[in-house]
Amino acid sequence: MERFSRSELLFGKENMDKLKFAHVLVVGIGGVGGYVCEVLARGGVGNLSIVDFDNVSESNINRQIIALSSTIGRPKVEVMKERIFEINPNCNVLTYNVKVNKETIGRIFDDKFDFVVDAIDDLNGKILLAKTCHCMYAFRYRFVSTTKGMHDHAERTKNKQQKKNLAHPRVHPGRSSAHCSDRIGCKSRTQGSAYKNAYNIL
Repeated sequence: MERFSRSELLFGKENMDKLKFAHVLVVGIGGVGGYVCEVLARGGVGNLSIVDFDNVSESNINRQIIALSSTIGRPKVEVMKERIFEINPNCNVLTYNVKVNKETIGRIFDDKFDFVVDAIDDLNGKILLAKTCHCMYAFRYRFVSTTKGMHDHAERTKNKQQKKNLAHPRVHPGRSSAHCSDRIGCKSRTQGSAYKNAYNIL
């Protein structure tokens, strides 16, 4: 196909055929996910499943590739699908205009994927998506995730725990109170607990 001829010169026909038959799930078509879909489509990936429950809003225009005056109010997955077809008419695109939760996750994973891209900013959705790939599919899917939402939650949990420790210091037998105070600033231990707590909320 002429539109991917330059990519074929770079990667070779065999690798371009691999991209043509690859299937990637992208969850979240916003500031990150929109550009992910754009790159995958322009790269020659032949099968894309895209998930987002939201509509394009005017406030999206400063950062989201699908957000234009002409697309305001339309479902993001529909706009992204049209854009993908403009790039590669032969791309197979499945759309899910739903929010990722326990009721919808099974329908989304009713297909097989080579890669799963998490580009959502909802913490519960992120965790559910990761758990689905890990627990149900033993990470058979290559899982790529944007982690800012998880990191922010971990930081809030860590700060809350530090305040609690300061208000109610724990003194263990055989250890000085100074030693216990030192533990409050132990970033790795406290932050690790925050991430553990985040993953246990579902």
